[in-house]
Amino acid sequence: MKTVSIPTDQGSFHAHMLGEQGSWVICWPAQPNDYRSMLEFAKLISHQHRVLICEPLGIGANQHLPYSNKVAHSALYAKHVFVYLGIEACHWVGQSAGGAVGAAICTAAPARILSLTLASAPMLRQGRFLMAATFSTAVLSSSSWGRALLLKRSIKLLGYSGQAQKSLLLQYLQTMFDATPPKTIRKLRPLDGESVRAVFDKLRMKPPPSMVICGQFDSVVLPRDQRTVAETLRAKYVELPSGHLSMLAMPQECADAFLSFAAQHSAALRDSQRVPLNAL
Repeated sequence: MKTVSIPTDQGSFHAHMLGEQGSWVICWPAQPNDYRSMLEFAKLISHQHRVLICEPLGIGANQHLPYSNKVAHSALYAKHVFVYLGIEACHWVGQSAGGAVGAAICTAAPARILSLTLASAPMLRQGRFLMAATFSTAVLSSSSWGRALLLKRSIKLLGYSGQAQKSLLLQYLQTMFDATPPKTIRKLRPLDGESVRAVFDKLRMKPPPSMVICGQFDSVVLPRDQRTVAETLRAKYVELPSGHLSMLAMPQECADAFLSFAAQHSAALRDSQRVPLNAL
């Protein structure tokens, strides 16, 4: 695993680069208000990897409904994403509920998930890391297959490394894992707004590789410049319209809309290799 060090005004920021250069990294946020932090994480690694940010509306939004249904519907949607982009294997970074979705896919098709990360990207507001990371582990450890997966595989947690938060998180994990902590816990130090800008100012000189944004955004700040989503869509980036349909209420309609939109933009990803759905 390659580690890079990026200087900031608060010292050096160390990032672990997953896999080989050009490999797929799928970031699956849980709620719309987590987009900003996940975008920051995606931009950090986009100069080495192909990054997909995927967020079907409804994940984590209707807590009064059975959570298992939401995971199943989201995993079905993720399979369509795999098929269209021809992703045979990827590194999965799951934010909150996204960790459970990645775990479901990892269980059904382990060859597809090279590494599973329960993530909280570098947050600008303290406190959200513990809530997001513990929510993922709570969901996974509530089922027998989830507990087995957590104990069997190397699980990584990205977030704050403060001693108080670290102690609280480890105490929680030990409880959820029956006093058996995950094999590996890696954390990224917190960054404030100025540090984040300093990090990405250093990346502006390097054009980012292919990045597919799936969901709805008010604005996207790219490493090279600042452009709105509308301007981005007219360039080399693609937005996939999942945000206007609820995966929870209309999983098939959402999948159909995704495939229809993807067919219209096949030229943007003409190098992608299609794979049959049953191959997942």
